[in-house]
Amino acid sequence: EEISTLREKLEQKDAVSRVKIQELTQLLRSRDEEIRIRDEEISTLRGKLEENDAVSAGSVQEQEKLLQTRDEEISTLREKLEQKDAVSRVKIQELTQLLRSRDEEIRIRDEEISTL
Repeated sequence: EEISTLREKLEQKDAVSRVKIQELTQLLRSRDEEIRIRDEEISTLRGKLEENDAVSAGSVQEQEKLLQTRDEEISTLREKLEQKDAVSRVKIQELTQLLRSRDEEIRIRDEEISTL
């Protein structure tokens, strides 16, 4: 009888253990599925981040090219402005000299007229 009772208790514990093992196995499968889904989400997000990084890098390169082009345009315009400035200085000097010459001519004529 004792052996029989012990055997029954052992079988009950064994049955309970099997149920717990099944529950734990199901829980592990469920968690594995959650992890797989999260891994997919992470992979998708990583792909989007890499795409965004590539787009950003391309945008940065475009902006750098644009800035370089603008710098070159500014340099060209600065050179043209300096050339025009130099030409203007020469013209101003020529006109100043012309005015002095005319002033001198007028002074001489005024002297001639005053002596008459």
